Amino acid sequence: MTTHLLTPASADTVTGLKNSVIGWQLTTATALDVLAGMGTIAAGGYSSDLKTVDITKNPPIYALVIVKPGAQPVTINDTDWLVFDGQHAWGIPQATVQASYTVTAQS
Repeated sequence: MTTHLLTPASADTVTGLKNSVIGWQLTTATALDVLAGMGTIAAGGYSSDLKTVDITKNPPIYALVIVKPGAQPVTINDTDWLVFDGQHAWGIPQATVQASYTVTAQS
C-alpha cells in the first residue's frame, strides 16, 4: 500500500512555510491505500465512512466522509485526495493537487 507525500509548490502566504502532508487519492484503483489512510486518520480522532455514489459506473464512483467529534463532516469525492498533517484531515481536489503540489510516493 502506498502513502504519498504532498509538498506545496509555493510557500503558504501567511506562514511562509512549505509544510508537506501525507495523502491518499480516492479512486477504485487505490482503494487499499485509502483504507490504510482511514486507519491513519482514525489515530487522529477521525471516523470515516466510504459511500457508493454511483454503482452503475464501471468502476463505481465512491466518496469518503470523514468526521472528527465537534467538527463538520468533510466529503472527499472520487479522484480527490484525503490528506492528513498529523492533527487535521481534509480533502484536496485532484486539479488543485496537480497544479499546486509535488506528489511523491512513500512506502
